[in-house]
Amino acid sequence: AAAAVGAICAQLACAGTLAQPQFLPSLLHEALAALSLPSMSAAPHAAQTLLSAMMRVLALLPPNDFGAAVQAVTAPVLSKLQPMLSSLSPTSPLLDEAVNQLQLLRCVVRYLDAAPLLIDGTHSAISVLQACWPTLEAAREAAAASTALASALCDFYVATMRAATTALVSWLPQLLHAIEAIL
Repeated sequence: AAAAVGAICAQLACAGTLAQPQFLPSLLHEALAALSLPSMSAAPHAAQTLLSAMMRVLALLPPNDFGAAVQAVTAPVLSKLQPMLSSLSPTSPLLDEAVNQLQLLRCVVRYLDAAPLLIDGTHSAISVLQACWPTLEAAREAAAASTALASALCDFYVATMRAATTALVSWLPQLLHAIEAIL
């Protein structure tokens, strides 16, 4: 089902229709409900496909609607990931789930290169980075427990850099420090 939604949302005309007010609230509600199902933890690729599809739709929203929609998508991932990070070890059963949650955050920023600037002129990828930074810092500290976690974190950084391009200049010192700390 996630692949079918992904195929539909990959078509610009379909994604544009789904971004309309008569469709988006229920679509977003259903997608977030599906992402919270335990079966999605067991199928991380399906969760990533579904979230990527939703982000293709959300990227078409006007700036005054976009920020709240991205926050609605990001908040559940952050609230699930944050508590896991303090207790991770190389043998932790939560390690795979933490990696999956970081991969979902990457899916959030992956299509933000096409998203509108927010009302205050901030690039949407920078807004997501700011909202995620405390959790990303906790993930960086926990990355010593797993190369997979470190890799997922670096994948998020790369996706953010690609999406934000030159808007990321003010964040370069923090990002370079975070990447260096992982090495």
